[in-house]
Amino acid sequence: MPNGHGRTVPTMQELKRGIYLDFEGNMNQQPTLLGTMKDDQSDFVIVEEVFKDCAGRAGSPCRYAPLDSSLRTLIEVAQEEDRRIISWSEHDFRVMVEHLEDEHQSLLETCYVNAIFPAKRWRALKRPDDQGPNTLGHYMSLLGWNVPKGIGTGTVGPALTTVRNSLNQGTGAWTGLTGHQRGIWRGVVSHNRHDLKGMRRVLEGAVGEIWRWLGRL
Repeated sequence: MPNGHGRTVPTMQELKRGIYLDFEGNMNQQPTLLGTMKDDQSDFVIVEEVFKDCAGRAGSPCRYAPLDSSLRTLIEVAQEEDRRIISWSEHDFRVMVEHLEDEHQSLLETCYVNAIFPAKRWRALKRPDDQGPNTLGHYMSLLGWNVPKGIGTGTVGPALTTVRNSLNQGTGAWTGLTGHQRGIWRGVVSHNRHDLKGMRRVLEGAVGEIWRWLGRL
């Protein structure tokens, strides 16, 4: 796939109807959790098998399903309902492509939006002196979306490693996790939910200002 895929500034209507997507996982490994948000409704899918027994536990909204079939369904919904699939980075796009056949790869290309592209355009317009990283957390801070303590950048990887190690060393069952480890897992899901909402808020603020500026040209 070519670099820079999904580089477009969506309309405000496309943002409103967008399907926001965010993976949680460890670096250099396949994702553990796939979170999506559509019309204010969130869906959390465990896609790493070792975490399968965490689905639906202790009030968790998560379910388990294979990543490839989950992505196919998501893309088909986007096509049928004329929606955009929006994620924060091209890394997410590449992860999706790895798990799709040619037909669904082509469909994804037509509806994917890389959220970093309009965010960077907004920063060049409104904050040209800012030298911060192109992370979602940094743009949240620039646009006034507060990151709750304990779920910021760098917290998910260690949390998943802790829970995975316990599951691998035990029976693989939720009942084998300590109360603290269960709380860590719930924190990962909360982090994912916050990122989905924060990504939409960042884009609404950034894209709104971009289109207002373009309207004055």
